[in-house]
Amino acid sequence: MADETSPVNIATGSVLKGAVREAGKSQSEVAAAIDQSLTTIQRIFAGKRNITITQFLQIADFIGIEADDLLDRVTKRLAQMSERPDNVTSLPMKKPAEMTDDELEAIQKKAAIEDEELDQDEQGHP
Repeated sequence: MADETSPVNIATGSVLKGAVREAGKSQSEVAAAIDQSLTTIQRIFAGKRNITITQFLQIADFIGIEADDLLDRVTKRLAQMSERPDNVTSLPMKKPAEMTDDELEAIQKKAAIEDEELDQDEQGHP
């Protein structure tokens, strides 16, 4: 089966995993309660598999949490995941060994502009 990792699946899995833990239940108990394999539950909780609305509702019912409350948690988690700090430099998609000298130099220049400490030695001298 293809990997179905997406931000929505990751947020959903994270929230469900935490809610199940808070309810004092195990993934094995969830699997048995909703008639799914443990592997399926593990993949859902890891964000690597789509979850059906039926599965979502069954899990919510099993752990005693309203489905709309869980969905609100997923929405909030997704919003948190989409926030990106301003001080993070995006990494190139290529490995450095696959990059040209010009590409490597451009990344170094961008990093030096965004982080003035890179232009100084360990003692703080330019």
